[in-house]
Amino acid sequence: MAGYELLLIEYIREHTDFSESTEEIAPLTPEEAAAKLQELREKAAAKRAKQAIIDKEEQKKNEV
Repeated sequence: MAGYELLLIEYIREHTDFSESTEEIAPLTPEEAAAKLQELREKAAAKRAKQAIIDKEEQKKNEV
């Protein structure tokens, strides 16, 4: 795994354990962590694609 993937997995694990919560949340299984990581990758890719469109439109607007 790439370093950023390990960081994302660690982030997910750290932010699913809230000390003020009274409800017990089971830790993610490796499969669940991988699925969550894939979901985050897809969201990030969609966000980058959207930002690329906005940037391209801004660049066109600034050229005129």
